[in-house]
Amino acid sequence: MLRVRLPNELAQAVDRAARNAKTSRSEWVRHALAEALRRAG
Repeated sequence: MLRVRLPNELAQAVDRAARNAKTSRSEWVRHALAEALRRAG
């Protein structure tokens, strides 16, 4: 497990994105990281 502290503005943006995607915050972050790795690789 990785825990990071986000600035409030970024944390709010992640919360909004997760809500819009109808998923949990942690699931949204996992998906976003996986997509970034896929694009970089």
